[in-house]
Amino acid sequence: MVSSFENRNKEEFTGLYLKSEKLFRKNKIFLGEKLFLEGKYGDAVKLLQNITEKTTYHEVRRQYILAMCYEALKKMEQATDCMEYVAKYGNTMPCRYAAEQWKRENTSLLSKSITT
Repeated sequence: MVSSFENRNKEEFTGLYLKSEKLFRKNKIFLGEKLFLEGKYGDAVKLLQNITEKTTYHEVRRQYILAMCYEALKKMEQATDCMEYVAKYGNTMPCRYAAEQWKRENTSLLSKSITT
């Protein structure tokens, strides 16, 4: 499921999600990813914004999904906060590198929105 999400393959992810054990379907991270891939960004934010994961790995994943949802919703300040968390604590996770690249690409956009 992780690679399906990283490749943004909605059909493959949904198929794996629906076939997975109940434990996986109850996992809010996977449900958040499913909602993101379906374009239900607001629903994903509602689901994920008020939980805190027990492990750093899962918290980084949660923050990364939230960042992408906030970006899609044009809430760049919240997206930046989440991406900064991912870049700081993501260690060797692929999303850390994506967060660092995102921050580089969006720095000029963020400074323009803050000054206007």
